Amino acid sequence: NGAGEEMIEIELRGRLTGVARKKVLAFCRTRGKSLGEFRQIAIFCDTQNEQLGSFYDPKVRIALQLSYDIQTKKKTLKLKAKNGHWANVGREELVLKLEPEVLADAYQLLRTFGISKGCPRFYHRMDYQFGDIILSLKDGGLAPDHWEAEISTTKQNEKKGHQKLQKFLKQLNLIPWSEAEYKDIVNKVYRENPAVEFGEIDVSQVWENKA
Repeated sequence: NGAGEEMIEIELRGRLTGVARKKVLAFCRTRGKSLGEFRQIAIFCDTQNEQLGSFYDPKVRIALQLSYDIQTKKKTLKLKAKNGHWANVGREELVLKLEPEVLADAYQLLRTFGISKGCPRFYHRMDYQFGDIILSLKDGGLAPDHWEAEISTTKQNEKKGHQKLQKFLKQLNLIPWSEAEYKDIVNKVYRENPAVEFGEIDVSQVWENKA
């Protein structure tokens, strides 16, 4: 009945040049279902303890995701926890949807666990759905412009899900970064933009305070 089966998320990413972006967008607009266009900040928490690991070698990745849907003008806030290193392709993910007004409380909650800093990463993103695959085009952030493709599957079907994702990407001539390449990119961004206290994070790029 699937109740006891663990769901994992298989995620691949790669660079998106200006030329490729135009082609991919044309494909998305004709063949995919638009899930929206967003301004987003992901705040990757700076964990420094034995149980959670550290930024460079996390055992659990904790992040707050603030989104603003450009069309509907809707704000969303999610607290995400993923098991395993962020460079791993397949990981379990736990997502809690919170009311945007409780951002300060979410910071406070994390502080009670000794987490008081984060690395804010801004993006402009567009999401498209192709069956059980979601393709996101991300630009305007600290990392190079890139695409992210993900599929959710059970642990048992991980290999099948992976093959399906790769077949889809091949169709679009999208080449994923290797685990090592992706690690290098994220580590470079982190070195150049280290974690800051939650109170110093400016979320106005995403959530303007206009009524």
